[in-house]
Amino acid sequence: MEFGYTISNMSGLNAFSNPNVESWFKFIFRSDDSLTAVSLYFLSRRYSTSPRFFPLYNETRRIRIVLFKGSRFPGVDRVILKLLPFYIRVFSRKFTKYKWTFLFSTSWSRYLNSGQILNVDDPEFTEQELKALLTWEQECQQRGIQTIVATTTHYIKDYFLRHGSQSLYSVIPQGHSQQSIDLSGSKDATLNPKISLVYASPYIHSKGDLHGEHLLWGSSLLLEEIWAPIAASNRFVLHLIGEVGPNAMKSLEKVNTVIHGLVSIEECANILKNCDIGLYPRVKDNFRQVQKISEYIGAGLAIVTFDLMDTSLVKELNIGISVKTVHEFKSALIELERDRTKLSLYKKRSREASQELSWRTLGKRLDQLVS
Repeated sequence: MEFGYTISNMSGLNAFSNPNVESWFKFIFRSDDSLTAVSLYFLSRRYSTSPRFFPLYNETRRIRIVLFKGSRFPGVDRVILKLLPFYIRVFSRKFTKYKWTFLFSTSWSRYLNSGQILNVDDPEFTEQELKALLTWEQECQQRGIQTIVATTTHYIKDYFLRHGSQSLYSVIPQGHSQQSIDLSGSKDATLNPKISLVYASPYIHSKGDLHGEHLLWGSSLLLEEIWAPIAASNRFVLHLIGEVGPNAMKSLEKVNTVIHGLVSIEECANILKNCDIGLYPRVKDNFRQVQKISEYIGAGLAIVTFDLMDTSLVKELNIGISVKTVHEFKSALIELERDRTKLSLYKKRSREASQELSWRTLGKRLDQLVS
């Protein structure tokens, strides 16, 4: 059972600034520690790392982070990931000195005798996954070990509790990468001649492209059914952040379209905060919480989305419009372009909500689990 370990396709390499991060080799020779919690972390040199766990852990101050770095050579990252359980097993006594150990996999549990916190980021809601979590809890209970599950939504928490989970739960939502939050707003949507729409994704592909049929990266609905009909109205500008596939490029209505390509997390954040409306044109609901919505909120954007559990924050915070159909999606954009007062109100609420979703705030919440 693997929860939360991802190697993202976003551009740019990351480096921790957290002073509590140290290499796996240095950790071997550590005799004591003032910190009460520990976690392994793998950081690739070929790709960006998890867009959730990297910034979240970087903002913690009470967790010792034992760092493994990958290689620039193809295939080596996978080998290192397979060696992590072996490292935990060999140096289990080092980890057991801490009151809490963070897990990304329940398979690590049997080597540890301290309290365990399982990160459940993107569950699949399968019987196998549920069985693995309940078995982990049962085995820990038999050994007298306390368990906590950290997840992103109350829906996920309620699902596991409803199916027999007995761990303590902490809901820590997805965060955003904006470095500063301007509650006054950098743009007045009532004064802009055109409304800036934005969509960010590692891949923006259409039918015939490599990821054209992918549930997350296929963008035919956005480009052909939503954008194409309104592009020529001259009311909007669409900003696309990500790799636009060759077929997507051909089918794209290029008038009033700005293609930024695949950019770093920092550059993406700068582009977002200069736009007005963040788009979430996906119809598949994974019953999780997508980070894209939090990034839009961090940038102070109004949001137009299909009505999903994945995007429930939009309705909860009243920061945009959730729709059922493509026709309603286009109508929502036209409505906000015409009603600039409503658009400005959504953006104001989004900026106000952004503080609670900053990685710094969420890092403090993670620290509270081990205090």
